[in-house]
Amino acid sequence: MTRLVLRDYQRDAINLLRRSLSTGHRTPVLQIPTGGGKTAIAGEIIRSAVDKGNRVGFIVDRLALVDQASAHLDKVGIDHGVIQGNHWRTNYGKPVQVISIQTMARRRPWEMTLGITDECHVILEAHRKLISGWNMIPFIGLSATPWSRGLGEIYDDLIIPSNIGSLIERGHLVDADYYGPSEPNMKGVKAAGGDYNQREAAERADTAELVASITDTWLKLAAGKQTLCFATNVAHSKHIVERFIGLGIAAEHIDSYTDTQDRRDVIARFNARMTTVLSSVGVLTTGFDSPVAECGIMARPTKSLMLHIQMIGRLLRPNPGKTRALILDHAGNVSRLGFATDGTPT
Repeated sequence: MTRLVLRDYQRDAINLLRRSLSTGHRTPVLQIPTGGGKTAIAGEIIRSAVDKGNRVGFIVDRLALVDQASAHLDKVGIDHGVIQGNHWRTNYGKPVQVISIQTMARRRPWEMTLGITDECHVILEAHRKLISGWNMIPFIGLSATPWSRGLGEIYDDLIIPSNIGSLIERGHLVDADYYGPSEPNMKGVKAAGGDYNQREAAERADTAELVASITDTWLKLAAGKQTLCFATNVAHSKHIVERFIGLGIAAEHIDSYTDTQDRRDVIARFNARMTTVLSSVGVLTTGFDSPVAECGIMARPTKSLMLHIQMIGRLLRPNPGKTRALILDHAGNVSRLGFATDGTPT
């Protein structure tokens, strides 16, 4: 068993959560930047709660996060079960459960006395029903970007013990250099759900000229760096990958339709530096942890500050030999939404 030594701001976070709950809040949100150790904090909260006889549900919204959360609990010696499909760790008798919200929505609820909702900025109807239905127990939300519309209807307090800038100053994250070599003309593109209409955005971004600019800029500024690319849709991502491969660069694509094992294999090759460029649509912006990534290609235009910070956050985790990240913004997002250290909405 390995008991993690928490950083000062992580200890502060736990103390602030306790104070919030003790003063009558039931559903506080803890905002910690990507790479700031949300899972480490959650593990310590879970350990303390179980020591007091509680039953804790750690609730996630996607399959990849089930195994990630389970692996962390194993690492810190917290015995647990998993409620997700026919998972091999199914055991309802354990006092701690890693729970897929989709599975929970289809089954009789496991009786918990404390809920922890990971990536709580993702709001599904199942979350609303779960939290409102169990109105006598506390639910703690965790997120790097808790700015979703309607979040305040579910959660009643916001705790911010640290931010990206302070974590960079302390050496817990790396800073980034930003370049904006090219961008699509987004004038007149319709809005949908608080962001650009994805089909129209893809039409503007997925052009031969812009795709060529992506690879040309990468060769000039980032050749050899482990690179994540965030594309607008599947076709756009594949076009970018095809051009990299045509230039002799090892590149791969994944999206939400990629088979689970294939996705694991692709990510493993990237982490092992067998693949240099990993391009995706929507699957690397939340809960993805790869400190080897040091360059990010922003090929997806967005109006969402939440998505913008989530994408940049994937590049800021420190790693041996990595002193700064490199952001190649081919979407105009930085000029539209600012730097990662600019602060958060109020």
